[in-house]
Amino acid sequence: MQDLQRSGRIGRVPSGAEWESCRVLQGDEVFFHRWDWLQLMAEALGSHFLPLGYYVGPKLVGLIPMLVKQYGPYKSANWVPFPYMGPVIPGKCLREALLAIDQYQARNGIGLVQLCFSPGADVDVAVLEERGYKVYRDKTLIIPLAGLSEDGVLARMTPRGRKNIKQAQRRGVEVVEASRDEVARVLPGMEREVFARQGLPPANPQRAAELAWERYSGSPCAQMIAAHIAGKVAAVSIGLSDRSLALAWYGGSWAEFRSFNAHAALYWSRIRWALRQGCSAIDLVGAPNQGISDFKKSFGALEVPYLVANRSNFRAAAWARSAHGCLTKARNLPNWRRRMREIDSQQAQV
Repeated sequence: MQDLQRSGRIGRVPSGAEWESCRVLQGDEVFFHRWDWLQLMAEALGSHFLPLGYYVGPKLVGLIPMLVKQYGPYKSANWVPFPYMGPVIPGKCLREALLAIDQYQARNGIGLVQLCFSPGADVDVAVLEERGYKVYRDKTLIIPLAGLSEDGVLARMTPRGRKNIKQAQRRGVEVVEASRDEVARVLPGMEREVFARQGLPPANPQRAAELAWERYSGSPCAQMIAAHIAGKVAAVSIGLSDRSLALAWYGGSWAEFRSFNAHAALYWSRIRWALRQGCSAIDLVGAPNQGISDFKKSFGALEVPYLVANRSNFRAAAWARSAHGCLTKARNLPNWRRRMREIDSQQAQV
C-alpha cells in the first residue's frame, strides 16, 4: 500500500475509451463521470475539461475529472450545477492523490477547487482536512429499486406519493416523449421562471439542455419526457442512467399547472423507466429545501449523505494576481511611454 501511494502521479488520460475502462473497473456507475457527459458540460458551461487520471507506474488506477472555468487571471475547478464532481479513485490512494492535485492546482494557477464525492465513494474526511480542504456533508435522495416490481415500489411510497400519482392521472396528465423544442427551449424557460421568483439566475445554461437533446435523444441511457394537460406542456424532465444507477437530472414545470401534480406523473414514469433499465436505484439528485425533500421522500426515497470538499490554493491565486499585474503593465507600457514623451515635449517648450 505504501509503494502504491508513493509512486502515484497525475497525468492526462489520452482517450475516452481508456477513461471509460478505468471508470468501469472502479465500479463507478455515476453518469456525471462519463467522458461524453463531461465533454458536453464543458461546452455548455464555457469550461475546459481536464481528463486527469491517477497513475501508479504506467497503470491508470483512478480518475480525477476537472471542469476548469477561467475568470480573467483566475481559475476555478468543478464549481458546476450538478453533484459528484470529484475523484473516482481507491480510498488507499486518496492521500497521495490529494497531494498531487494540490501540486497540479498550484502549477496551473487554479485558485479554487471543489471535490464532490458520490454517496458510495471511499473517502476519509480526516485525509481531506489534512490537505486543507473544508469539508461538509450535503444530501441527496435515492429510491432503492433492487428486487422490486412496480407494485413493490408503490407499496414503499407514502400515502401522499400514491395520492399525487393518482390525482395526476384523474386530472388527465399525459406523459409523452418530449420534443426537441420542449427539451431545448421550454425546459430552460421553466427553470428561469422558478429561479426568477427567488431573484436568482437559472442553475443550468440553456445550452446544457440543447446539447443534451443533441447527444442523448433516442439513446437508451436517457429518458426525455413531458407532461401534457389538454394538449399543453406542463412539465418536462430528463433522466439519465448508467448500468445499475439512474439519475433524475433536470426537470421543470410551469407554475400555472402545479395543482395538477404533473411532476408526480413524471417521477412515476421515471421510476418505471429505471426499473425497465434494470437499475437497482434511482438518485433524485439533491434536496435544496424541506418541501422538495418531503416531496421526493413521498416516492419512497431515502436521504443519503455525500461529501463536498473545497479549498483555495493561495499560491495559485498569488500566481494569477502576479500574472495579471504583469499583463496589465505590458498593456499599459505603450501608453506610459507616450505620456513620458508628451511630458518631455512640454518641458522642452518651457
